Amino acid sequence: MPQVELLKIFLASPSDVAKERKYVVEVINEINRIIAPNKGVMIEVVRSEENVFPGYNPEGGQAVLNAQIANMEEYALFVGIMWNRVGTPTPRADSGTVEEFERAVEALERKGQPQIWFYFREAPTQLNTEGELEQRRKVLEFKKKVQCNALTREYKNPSNFRDRFRNHITLWLNERQAPLTLERLWQQLVDRATKTDQMKPEIANNLGMWNPVPLVPKGTPFYFVVNLPTSGYLILLEKNPEGQVWCLSPSCLAPPLRLEAGQVKLPLAYQNTFTADSVGREQMVAIISQDQLNFDWLPRGDDEPLEMKKKHLSEFLKYLKNSLSIQILYGEYRVIA
Repeated sequence: MPQVELLKIFLASPSDVAKERKYVVEVINEINRIIAPNKGVMIEVVRSEENVFPGYNPEGGQAVLNAQIANMEEYALFVGIMWNRVGTPTPRADSGTVEEFERAVEALERKGQPQIWFYFREAPTQLNTEGELEQRRKVLEFKKKVQCNALTREYKNPSNFRDRFRNHITLWLNERQAPLTLERLWQQLVDRATKTDQMKPEIANNLGMWNPVPLVPKGTPFYFVVNLPTSGYLILLEKNPEGQVWCLSPSCLAPPLRLEAGQVKLPLAYQNTFTADSVGREQMVAIISQDQLNFDWLPRGDDEPLEMKKKHLSEFLKYLKNSLSIQILYGEYRVIA
């Protein structure tokens, strides 16, 4: 089953844009139904009214919120909205919204996320008191400060905001590059491979004869057999049920020799066998090359198998993209309890 990446949005605003806050949730629910599945993502809106439970902090209620949901490094996107109110002051900023914005800026500068979007409603309104006028003055002051380093967007009314936000989030998802996780890099490698039944585990039957099987009971010793369609150098990679990727060949299990076409049984040191340790799906990729590959990190004949990291698979995929003389085969089996 493909991995789904969770993208979290932090929603920040004072209380006078309640309709806009509801529209953010409505639009994201719509995006999650229609667009997000094709992008391999799911979007979650985190907001104080739904994701914060009661608490006490001598530094105030905003500090309670900060501790629970305002670790901004966790978020892919910060969405701020203002109209006529800047909000209630905190010990650290003109309002909770302003404090959340400043925390997002710090996280962006430190860790590269979240991206920061700010919307300002520009619509006629009647402000009757000194307090209301002061709130509006602080909004304009804050807006000017934000616009020194940001491209903001204005809107006329809540439905106009909804339409603009839907368009922006759709553009963002279409242009966003998903991070290349180990899982995604492995899947790119599998997508390049030809599925085959010529790679299977082999276990001993009741007569002591070794036979290929699709299922291996946990704890059972076994060999792994590859029927090479052509002679060449073999690189054999395994992805285990825990999600780790290992280079089994070349290594001490299979020295980097040029192998002839036909059956190859691993480990090549025949006094040894593999042991099925973890229940689940085992995925195998065999790469047969005519030239010996010379990556600095590739194990040598006396090295232990290498646990592959993202940098290894990235370099490997880059090489495969420019090579026409390499065959890539894919097979899988299951370890059962």
